[in-house]
Amino acid sequence: MFKRILVASDLADQSATALSLARQLGVETGAWIIALHVLAMPEALRPLAGPKFLADVAAYRKVLERQVAAAKERLEACIDKSGLNRTFTRCMVRTGAPASVIANVADELDADLIIVGRGRDGRLGPVAEHTVRLVGRTVMVAPVRRKR
Repeated sequence: MFKRILVASDLADQSATALSLARQLGVETGAWIIALHVLAMPEALRPLAGPKFLADVAAYRKVLERQVAAAKERLEACIDKSGLNRTFTRCMVRTGAPASVIANVADELDADLIIVGRGRDGRLGPVAEHTVRLVGRTVMVAPVRRKR
């Protein structure tokens, strides 16, 4: 059924449900799991591609490299905590506008299914909503686990 499942994680506790669903579906279908975290680039820096700001952008890139490394470590910890099999799981950290990056990675990897979490309060968050609108693929929005 599924060969590649892309699961987006914001590294918050709410993402655990999405990772758990990916694990269950991966076990049932034998699919590869791609766990993705997107570091949102600040709005103010997106248009700064011109040469006038190269020094500022270079400094920001150094900071961003450290943030990417830290995010990858946290995502790997989330993967381990969720019980995903590391043999069939790939970990990715990208930067940019989250929904656009999720859509691009889904296209790049030809993902059969995208799993995203809900917003922090249980409602459909902006990243989940934009992802659903952007992609021409199946998107599963994971429920938020209620504390008992």
